[in-house]
Amino acid sequence: MKTKHLYLVTAALALFAAGCSSVKNVAPSDLTVAELESKQMEAVDPGKRMHDIRTSILRQEITTSHGWGEPDTIQMVEIKYKAPDKMSITTFDENQPTTALIVNGKQAWRVDYDRKTSDDIGEEMINDIKFMQDLAKPTSKMSELFDQVTIDRCTIDDEELYRLTCVNPEQNPFYVFISADDFLPRRITSNFVLEGGGTSAYDSHIIRYQMYEGLMLADETQINTDGLIQKGKVLYYKVNTPINDKEFLPPAF
Repeated sequence: MKTKHLYLVTAALALFAAGCSSVKNVAPSDLTVAELESKQMEAVDPGKRMHDIRTSILRQEITTSHGWGEPDTIQMVEIKYKAPDKMSITTFDENQPTTALIVNGKQAWRVDYDRKTSDDIGEEMINDIKFMQDLAKPTSKMSELFDQVTIDRCTIDDEELYRLTCVNPEQNPFYVFISADDFLPRRITSNFVLEGGGTSAYDSHIIRYQMYEGLMLADETQINTDGLIQKGKVLYYKVNTPINDKEFLPPAF
């Protein structure tokens, strides 16, 4: 994954969350990866609705903290999905669209509403977007996204967790932490290799879950990417509502 794409993708998706406390009490797992993923699926999708979802619309309020003395920025991000391969991620300022990423099969565009431009996105960034989207889904199985996944148990801030160490070629590991109590994902951490050298710290945390449309969704989230902190709150989630295919084409300025 090219890190120059990462910030745009993670900010748009508003995945997860904040500064990770230290990992303690690491011990062998009493569950296999497959057993944990089975329990996770039951916790996230108790009614087994996911297989019947053909479209979805998610709206989140995203608050970005810029540091001491600077006011927070509040935006709305809307993510639309239509099976099998259509997605749009649109950012709004004061109810007006400012930017968007649109994926339509093997085609994709980056839209700037202020400049009234749309640029084609290459296949590499399309794959990045889809990977980060899959990583964000509580129903995703890490064993299907990564070549190698190992499991152990640990604690963070006295919370009992399962830790999945997930590795793909030429990437630093992703660490996925899942609650040992309710089997819901709690956080993800990684260090991305920067182009030209160095790394970028990515640390995430799901603060609270809420049931929407029969699914346990990450209702409150927080992202920390090299000290840039973004907090997310779900405003709206609806599935299987009609979405016109034109929604997944760039606007005609």
